[in-house]
Amino acid sequence: MEPVNNEEQVTIDIDYNEIPVAANDDSVTNKPTDARFRIFTDNGMMKSEETTNNYNMVKDSFLLGMGTLAEETLIVAIHKNKSSTVTGEARLSSFQIFQEAIARKFSASDANVRYAWYGVAKDEIREILCHGFSRIGKAAGNGEKYGHGLHLSNSNFSIDSVLSSETDSNGLRHVLLCRVILGNVETVPAGSNQFYPSVKDYDSGVDNLALPSRYIVWSCSMNSHIYFTDIVSFKFPCYEEASTSNIAPPSSPLLRISTIVKIFSMYLDPLKMTLIYGFRNDLQAQRIPWNEFLQKVMEVAGVKLFNTMDPGNSGEQVTIDINYDEIPGADECNSELDARFRFFTDNGMFKIDEASNDYNAVKNSFLFGMGSLADQTRIVCMHKNLSSSLTGKARLNSFKIFQEAMARKCGDANVKYAWYGAAKDEAREILRHGFSRLDKAAGNGETYGHGVHLSNSKFSMDSVLSSEMDENGLRHILLCRVILGKMEMVPSGSNQFHPSVKDYDSGVDNLAAPRRYIVWGCSMNSHIFLSHVVSFRFPCYEGSTGSTVHSSLLRVSTTIKILSMFLDPPKMALIYEFVNDHQANRIPWSEFKQKVAEVSGGKLFSSILKLRGVSFFFLYSFAFFFAKIMEPGNNEDQVTIDVNYNEIPEADDSITNERNSGLDAQFRFFTDNGMVRTDESRNDYNTVKNSFLFGMRSLADETRVVSIHRNLSSSLTGKARLSSFKIFQDAMTRKCGGDGDANVRYVWYGAARDEIREILCHGFSRLGKTAGNGETYGHGLHLSDAKFSMDSVLASEMDGDGLRHVLLCRVILGKMETVPAGSQQFQPSVKDYDSGVDNLAVPNRYIVWSCSMNSHIYISHIVSFRFPFYEGSTSNSLPNSSLLRVSTIIKILSMFVDPLKMALIYGFLNDIQANRIQLSEFKQKVAEVSGGKLFSTLLKLRGHD
Repeated sequence: MEPVNNEEQVTIDIDYNEIPVAANDDSVTNKPTDARFRIFTDNGMMKSEETTNNYNMVKDSFLLGMGTLAEETLIVAIHKNKSSTVTGEARLSSFQIFQEAIARKFSASDANVRYAWYGVAKDEIREILCHGFSRIGKAAGNGEKYGHGLHLSNSNFSIDSVLSSETDSNGLRHVLLCRVILGNVETVPAGSNQFYPSVKDYDSGVDNLALPSRYIVWSCSMNSHIYFTDIVSFKFPCYEEASTSNIAPPSSPLLRISTIVKIFSMYLDPLKMTLIYGFRNDLQAQRIPWNEFLQKVMEVAGVKLFNTMDPGNSGEQVTIDINYDEIPGADECNSELDARFRFFTDNGMFKIDEASNDYNAVKNSFLFGMGSLADQTRIVCMHKNLSSSLTGKARLNSFKIFQEAMARKCGDANVKYAWYGAAKDEAREILRHGFSRLDKAAGNGETYGHGVHLSNSKFSMDSVLSSEMDENGLRHILLCRVILGKMEMVPSGSNQFHPSVKDYDSGVDNLAAPRRYIVWGCSMNSHIFLSHVVSFRFPCYEGSTGSTVHSSLLRVSTTIKILSMFLDPPKMALIYEFVNDHQANRIPWSEFKQKVAEVSGGKLFSSILKLRGVSFFFLYSFAFFFAKIMEPGNNEDQVTIDVNYNEIPEADDSITNERNSGLDAQFRFFTDNGMVRTDESRNDYNTVKNSFLFGMRSLADETRVVSIHRNLSSSLTGKARLSSFKIFQDAMTRKCGGDGDANVRYVWYGAARDEIREILCHGFSRLGKTAGNGETYGHGLHLSDAKFSMDSVLASEMDGDGLRHVLLCRVILGKMETVPAGSQQFQPSVKDYDSGVDNLAVPNRYIVWSCSMNSHIYISHIVSFRFPFYEGSTSNSLPNSSLLRVSTIIKILSMFVDPLKMALIYGFLNDIQANRIQLSEFKQKVAEVSGGKLFSTLLKLRGHD
């Protein structure tokens, strides 16, 4: 709902250009620092005196936006951004440059700069002060998301950002007052998936053009178009001290009701408020109980807004049918914590009592799915997700938002309960960071595309087969709520990794009788919500490993019961015969295993045997494990590229009039966005070309550079980006000791043509793309060293004209830290670091975090090229074509794989050339030696599987 009675924005006459000196500035205090605000003062903020104009203007604006809650809100401190640090000065200068650029873009003196509020947790403020904004997609105060950007509240509506803030350990909340360059705004509807301007004429978003309450700044602009001026720290004495008990004295819930009703009155229209006032009167007169009051208010106000108002509220419990919204009060907390489950309780999980309905609902569902093994399975403990941590609340709110969005899209969000089996270490990862491991096989050993595989709630046995026994002899599986939306069938062995068409949302193994759900990587941390963890034993199976007949037969009986849950009756009839033969000593245990594997399928049988930790040589052909990819040898220092990026020449100095008067249509999207084609006779052209081909190594002779475009930075936004880059380069130089080295390098970035268009129009925004070798080094922007352009070529995509494109960029790296392959890092690990690298001694890949991607990277050139030897025939039946593709693959592999492995690969090459092996066998052997990720990346250059 939109807030009622929105007026013109409040005028806050703060001179954000002023950078006063602490010694003579009367707006700040030099009194001893309060420990509660150490993270502010250690990062360039200074406490404002209550007698100053700055303090009172910010205070008055904040309280005005609190409406009827103003008198109950206590401001504890206001800190002002002095921009006195090296990075702080750079941020302010960059903001001023972009403000001027936007003003000139619209041929006016107005860049549409507004004050806005941003509510955050204390930990996020530390990130922002140290590194800049990086967290996008947080919901607005009313629980809605308006695209994937940074949501800020109009200056006269601070309550909206207050609802996005979180109480810290001192009982304080904090909101940032920011200056925001909005430029030309467009409406972004609630639930939108937009992540940059819809067309290049727009700069930012707003929820309502006529009466804006929320501004949306896209990730490509969040660290150039936002400058925070002050931090307000405050208390809700009426709200933060209320009891959270579910059996509270009458005065406590009524106190919370008065606060909640005041907040609702700022969002809801008078007609709905009349209904809510009636419900309040009924509650006070004891005509309805507290739970009924909550239900009625939620129906009128809407679930999202209601949950935002009172996240500590607990609703009625239902069955599986479990109410995942319930967050029990403090009186339910454990008094004794079992050390075996410390990693659950330390990460927001809560042990539930065996007498509760919740426990029995989950237990019954789990044992039902165990089939004939139920009576031999012992549940040891069950934990529930309270969503009480900062991250936990965010995940729950995000899940609800996506559930509602899916319901609007499909009419039914198709939310199901599902099981997920995991090792203890993976469960720990999920609790702390979310789901990250794709491609785990389902319980039967099959993979249904590259996604997260979950089991139908009626078939827990499938996830049990994916679990692993821990050091205490326990196994653990997760019960999850899953938003499935519209499902499509994904066959076993598929290489699918996202919906085949945009109408679909998830996958399933069988539409008529689903046993396995597949949630794609793009949705795994928004469409899955962890509800419970069940810890259990297989007393029948986890026991003796001895060689006695009794032990062997016990294992056989268990194996048969599991197989009967997967196989059809004819196959089971054969297996029962093998059981009889084994029990009668007609066949030994080893032969029994081999016969069962042949009938049931090696993958399923292997999964069952892994429950005991046993592996057998005859099953190896069903799967191979990829070796870690070796880094390319013979790495030298970075190639010197003497391109003067400071130069912004006139048109006749950089291009030929002839070329620009008759521009190729295939490069129109470059030239329409400030790039100019460089003449082949220029030093500029040859320097870039030589560097690119040097990085292609043995493929240089077969690579044809078609065109090179240069960034003239001639547009208003282009000039602003260049000026901003220089400011941050200078700031980094001073930060690193002023010795003249900000550690600025040339790097390559491979992209599809559509992504390049986005970058030229709006800036970088796509994170998490893998490097050329198929690995990800944290959630940031991956760029390749100047001497290793081949790595970025592997990340590029061929366009409709048969061309590929890579960007040559200047990047400010500052102080680098090693980021290992597969890392989940998304910002510097400590504030002393600025960027990441795969290897400090011999770097091939640099990682720039989202908070720096549009201030520390400057596009210099775009190289467009062809692989004429590689983009040709796709026939597998032409020997010449096949050998040509093989020779290309070998050359690329030689850049990544060490000599010992290459010797094996050359042997495979000789075998295929002599027709001793087929192409399919050659590919399998090469994949085994080189590593599946790298080999898969190479084949994608042709679109092969």
